[in-house]
Amino acid sequence: MRYTHVDVFTARPHNGNSLAVFPEAEGLTAAQMLAITRELRYFESVFLTPDPSRPRTHRARVFDLAGELDFAGHPLIGAASVLRALEGDPRATGDETTC
Repeated sequence: MRYTHVDVFTARPHNGNSLAVFPEAEGLTAAQMLAITRELRYFESVFLTPDPSRPRTHRARVFDLAGELDFAGHPLIGAASVLRALEGDPRATGDETTC
């Protein structure tokens, strides 16, 4: 499964608030999302799935090491950056990794 490591709130790699963004999380259960977050030992991970009723729109589920969060700002900012990069915006950056 492909994911991108994102450093939010910094222009320098390996600084800021890091998280994993999974842009293709279709089919994962909440238990699997939590297990992935724990295995990677990220403080937060965001899992994206396309919203079939709205083009170019994704649903986001954010997990920390304890469980799913109702809302978390920096994971959503990081997810937006990854989606911009996937759409070809040259200003968006991220280190893509595969697991």
